[in-house]
Amino acid sequence: MSSTLSTDPSLGLLRSLTENALDPDYEVHAHSQRTREQVAKENSPRGRLIAGAVLVVASALVVGGAMGLERANSGVRTQAEQLRTKAQLGLVATDDKSAQVQELRSSIQSLSRTKSLAAPQSASVASAAGVAPLEGPGLSVTLSDATSTTGRSASDTQLGQVLDADVQGVVNALWAAGAQGIAVNGQRITSLSAIRSAGDAILVNYRPLNPPYVVEAVGNSEQIRSRFNDSGVAQDLRTAAKNYGLGLTTSTIDSLRLAPANAVLRYATSIPGTEKNS
Repeated sequence: MSSTLSTDPSLGLLRSLTENALDPDYEVHAHSQRTREQVAKENSPRGRLIAGAVLVVASALVVGGAMGLERANSGVRTQAEQLRTKAQLGLVATDDKSAQVQELRSSIQSLSRTKSLAAPQSASVASAAGVAPLEGPGLSVTLSDATSTTGRSASDTQLGQVLDADVQGVVNALWAAGAQGIAVNGQRITSLSAIRSAGDAILVNYRPLNPPYVVEAVGNSEQIRSRFNDSGVAQDLRTAAKNYGLGLTTSTIDSLRLAPANAVLRYATSIPGTEKNS
């Protein structure tokens, strides 16, 4: 029965009438009516205003973008000009520095020629100041702590130890005896040297030394030995050696070499404009 209904031609007509209730001419007329209404809206003053506003906004966006691009290009050109100016100034400064370097080199060469004429005097001053090696005959004085404490009291044992004052006394006595240069355990003595104690250690040039303490002096060995032995320092040390066992030995040496001190030699110079006309 169902197959009979599906193949019935009258059912197709009914379905077509149901789905297409309106006549095709009515549908065409409705479509044309909607098109005319859209055209009328677009041609109305309100539509023209909207279209104009859209055009204005679009134009503003285009003009704004162009102006922004122009400003960006202008900034790039300004930075390029600034960099070019800095580069030119840097070249000028480099040329000035090069000229100053050449002038300084000329001055150094001139001073070197002048100092070469006074080299012997400079070497003598450097040796006397202790910043240059010094070689020659001289005297060696060795101080050491007492080795035996048998039968000695605590105070006597302490008096048998070498103190910083003992080393200072020997150095000063050797200077007074005519020494040209002095070193203690290899530490060159200069006008800036300090001989001090830190606890049980003796410091020379702020370096701790280990006993025995060997004081070497370059100069006329016989003269230095004679004058040192006659000094009050030597007499006190001999007394300490006899009574408390302090070690004291002196010996002349044909050739001594004193190493330079770790110091910088400074020269006095006149200040420009302060010279007095003779």
